[in-house]
Amino acid sequence: MHMESLPGDMSFKADGSGAVCGLYIIAKPEELIEIEFTSFDIDCEQGGLLAIVDGWELNGQFFPNADDHPLPIEEQYRTYCGVKTPTKRYISSQNVALIQNRILKPGQGFSIRVKFIKNPQPCNAVYMADTGIYTLKNYGNRRNCTLAIIFPEVVQLVAVDVGVTAERKSIEAEFGLMNKCETNSGSDMIEVMGGYGFDTQLMPRNHVICGLQSTPAKSKIVLGCENSVVRMVSSGKYYNTVTFQFTPPVVEELDSSSC
Repeated sequence: MHMESLPGDMSFKADGSGAVCGLYIIAKPEELIEIEFTSFDIDCEQGGLLAIVDGWELNGQFFPNADDHPLPIEEQYRTYCGVKTPTKRYISSQNVALIQNRILKPGQGFSIRVKFIKNPQPCNAVYMADTGIYTLKNYGNRRNCTLAIIFPEVVQLVAVDVGVTAERKSIEAEFGLMNKCETNSGSDMIEVMGGYGFDTQLMPRNHVICGLQSTPAKSKIVLGCENSVVRMVSSGKYYNTVTFQFTPPVVEELDSSSC
């Protein structure tokens, strides 16, 4: 298993062990990953196989999960084998992608060229720094967007407009925040949660928030798990946006947190 955060040319040759190997690629949150094969030689008859995952997978858990991914499940996982180099360039749906392979014949392998390209409407993303400030937007669309931070974090909301603004205009009134956000006409909410895997469906929700507030919240949300998540659920009826900052917790905060 190897993680790469820089674009460029990469190659792999099997040593004959038959081990399953994985290359986890991560770009900046506002970027997509373009993968082009420059050479390819994996024997199908001997059971060799390469797969590209549109996202990340670990221990059977996927990011983004099936409900949040923009593509149907059959298009999130593509497999290749043979001696003909695939000609179609692959572009991920978010800032992470995974190449898995199992090659039995020594010396066989593949080469790729990886580029990072601008994502005009970033939605799902994995963040590899433990301190920062980030904004999730749905751009008026019906979709769920998640920022997963692979560290325990203290999250503080800076500005929230979720389930309020129905068109592209500013609203001056302060409506405040609520935690009852599910209605018969749909759901627009922010979920703050933590866990030990990638799948947000398996994580307990620490906080559920919606409404309008343009000043930083006084309270802080402590997430003591190894994966901290802020997820926006959108019905498509509103132009939802949330800005939040996150910092590592101190020992006292970790002692009082749950996971």
